[in-house]
Amino acid sequence: MMSDYLEITWRLLVALVFGGLVGMERSYHGRPAGFRTHTLVCLASAVLMLVTVYEGQWFATRGMERVTVDPTRLAQGIMTGIGFLGAGVIMKEGLSVRGLTTAASIWIPPQSAFSWE
Repeated sequence: MMSDYLEITWRLLVALVFGGLVGMERSYHGRPAGFRTHTLVCLASAVLMLVTVYEGQWFATRGMERVTVDPTRLAQGIMTGIGFLGAGVIMKEGLSVRGLTTAASIWIPPQSAFSWE
């Protein structure tokens, strides 16, 4: 059980560091969606995906009851929510469109965190 907590802590720290690194680079160059945004998105995505990984241990069944957490639905919900955040930063100015790179930078780091298993 203690090794599970160490692994959870490790995964959360990795998400925090990688989200922070991407966010620091974005902040350094004066781009929207900087350090705080990327850190929070990566950390929240990691926490929610850890629920799916450890659902069997955290949501114990009693008798004939069955508690299930569908990891694919949870991942799909996270991806939809992050896509919504990314869509909010895309702006059309005249004939040009701005914010596509920002939207991609918000969406990509958490998606790579889903393939940890």
